Amino acid sequence: RTGVMKLDDLKHIFKASNIGPMDSRGYIVNLLNKFEVALTWDSRTLLIPSLLPSEEDILMAQMYPGQFHPMVKVKVPLRSRGWAVRNKKLRFHQSLFCLGNQF
Repeated sequence: RTGVMKLDDLKHIFKASNIGPMDSRGYIVNLLNKFEVALTWDSRTLLIPSLLPSEEDILMAQMYPGQFHPMVKVKVPLRSRGWAVRNKKLRFHQSLFCLGNQF
């Protein structure tokens, strides 16, 4: 519903099919990624772009509460510690760049 899905929920989607054991989960996830139906966010989470709320949906829900679909807050977990450290380094370098342009 919100565009964020746990990988463990794939077993519920394919439980009625004869795909086989969830050992094929990696293959299914690769296909979803390849065709950009769902994108792997981390080892436990898929993002489904077509189900993420658009900016317009969010703005309309804020402007007219109760008239549109209820406001859905999508919380995406931080990818990993390594990603956070790289992101901090990137922000640090960007701030140095901005300071250099101010003079």
